[in-house]
This record gives sequence, C-alpha cells and structure tokens, in this order.
Amino acid sequence: MVMHIPFVAPAGGLLDTVGQSTVTLHGNATIGNCGLSVDGAGDYITIPNFDYASDGSFTLGYWFTKETCNVGEWEYIFSHATVANYDALDQDNPNINTMLRCNHASEGSFHRVIIVDTNRQFISFDFSLHSAGADQFMTALSQQWVQFIMTIDPSGMSVMLD
Repeated sequence: MVMHIPFVAPAGGLLDTVGQSTVTLHGNATIGNCGLSVDGAGDYITIPNFDYASDGSFTLGYWFTKETCNVGEWEYIFSHATVANYDALDQDNPNINTMLRCNHASEGSFHRVIIVDTNRQFISFDFSLHSAGADQFMTALSQQWVQFIMTIDPSGMSVMLD
C-alpha cells in the first residue's frame, strides 16, 4: 500500500510538520516522494500525540493505492486512540480507526471508519471500493488512487471519498 501523507516531510529526517514531532518508521516502511510505502504486516509509522482536537474540530485526510491483497481480513490505514493496545470498539477509549478490507472472495473490498468520541458516542461506516473479487480488484483498481477526507466539528461531520 502506498499513502500520500503531506504533513510528513522526508527531507532532513522525518518530521511531522504539523505537530513538529519526529516520525518513526517500523518494519519495512519507507517515506519517499510519493509518500508512505508499506508492503506487509509490521510496516507502519508512528507520530507522537499532540493536541489537534481539543476544540472538537479536526480533519483527517489521505490518498492511498493498493497494489496487492495481503493475507488477513483487515489492513489498518490510520489508527489513533487515547490508550494504546485497545479494542477499537471500546467506548471507554476515544479513538479513530480507518481500515481496508481487501476481500479475496466475490463480495468485494471496502474502506471502514470507526470513531468513538470522548462522550462515548460510537459511529462506524463503510465505503465500497468495488464489488468484484481480489483478482478483478488488482487488475481494475490497483492503478487508481483513492482519496479520503473526513472533517469533524461540534456541529457535524463531512466525508468525501473519491
């Protein structure tokens, strides 16, 4: 999977340009001109937490492309939680998780979003990426980039998937 993460700058070391924190690569993750590239389990980046949502407003956005379906049902794209090593459905731990289900069967693949806020409100929704099996996904959609943007504020939420 390749993701474009514009707030991570590869020049002069890896730095989160918003929170001014050092970015740490794990596994075989690399940052290049096209963004973050991961090729399997154990590949990810971590960025230390910083205050970005105490007023109840924030935006999460990224681009990604999928080159192969890995073994396993789910691949996390983004994960942030108040307490690490948790269950994403735990309403006592505010979190945001986005993941991809790259299905090897005939029902297709989709992008899932799970959010739990500080008031224990839970929301989850899916976006279908295609309705074919993995073979058709790799030939038809692996050449495409998917853009996801979600903006949340105290009055509501806007989501765009292209």
